[in-house]
Amino acid sequence: MTDKSNSTYPLIKLGISIFLGLFLSLPIFCQISDSQEEEEIPALKITEPILLDGKLEENIWKNAPEANSLLYVHPDRANASEVKTSVKILYDTSHIYIGFSCFDSNPNFLRGEMTIKDADLRTDDSVYVLIETVSDKKYYYFFGTNLMGALLDAKISKTGTEIDTGWDGSWNSAAALEDNRWCVEISVNLADLGYKEDTDINLGISLSRVVPRLDTVLWSGPLDPIFNLDEPHLIKSLLLLAKWKAFSFNPYILPGFTSGEKTGLKEAGFDVSYSPNKNLLGSVTLNPDFATVEPIDEKVNLTMFELKLTDKRPFFFKDIKSFDKNFSLFYPLRIGDLYGGLKFQGKTGTLELSGISTQTKKDEEVQSANFSFLQITAGLIKSFRISLTA
Repeated sequence: MTDKSNSTYPLIKLGISIFLGLFLSLPIFCQISDSQEEEEIPALKITEPILLDGKLEENIWKNAPEANSLLYVHPDRANASEVKTSVKILYDTSHIYIGFSCFDSNPNFLRGEMTIKDADLRTDDSVYVLIETVSDKKYYYFFGTNLMGALLDAKISKTGTEIDTGWDGSWNSAAALEDNRWCVEISVNLADLGYKEDTDINLGISLSRVVPRLDTVLWSGPLDPIFNLDEPHLIKSLLLLAKWKAFSFNPYILPGFTSGEKTGLKEAGFDVSYSPNKNLLGSVTLNPDFATVEPIDEKVNLTMFELKLTDKRPFFFKDIKSFDKNFSLFYPLRIGDLYGGLKFQGKTGTLELSGISTQTKKDEEVQSANFSFLQITAGLIKSFRISLTA
């Protein structure tokens, strides 16, 4: 006879520990993730259309976080303190929107003359967008506009030696002049950049503002002084997520039937995941159902080394990849059926933290046991990372 109180005690104990640990630690990870959002160039997804008038007056613009880390720094700009630039980014299923607020302590010196399509705008107060896509390895997409609303677009080779102004994209802009600043709204159709609607989009981007009275007039290249394509960190990664599902709850109930007995509940459990943003993920499972998991293909091993097979149980391979490496000390296939488990993953800057903890079920031959894994990875310098595993 099985002692039901003893068999369920580890499950209850694990459940309490998991929920307390997960939800008490969420504020800490949220703070970590919030700081990371600022570093990773936040872009705000919108569901309602915006009016492209250059005024940036909608609440959605006011509530959007700044993305000033995208701005190219002009090293030779004289009296740079006279001007200040703020940029924000919005996006929807089909477009990306860039808003520039170009402050100037001497607005009477603002210059805007060009009105012709694809004209050289560098002698006017103007702003520019440089986009790198995954599909085009040779060219950047280049967009520019000035105080008068003139449009300049082109494809530029990554060496800067070729400029194709014959390329015309589906984009638009609007500019507005205010007391101490001028503002620009730019809308670019993502389909023109080779992206499909309702898909996650990863692109590279850099933004620039030219102030002709402060920037050098000795141009040594077709993009001076807008961008220096040799700048090592000119292009920064921007991720536009199609959908963000913060919370998911997946319960299951497995009824059982034995001849001569009433039908009753045989198994029950659930999976809970919470991810307030892309830098934080926490997941809890209680009594997971692995019965429907695809079996692992059997292999004959005639070597002296242990085979490393892929665990196809969703809890062990989905979302958390830290222990899915050749040198990992954590091998999930050694773990049997579970009472439950917890896994989490967080990232801030160059620091990554991930871990997993599981409690196995007791049977006639094996006692219940805990298997846990924790890994901290830090990027010290470019192309060099160090990991601590426990």
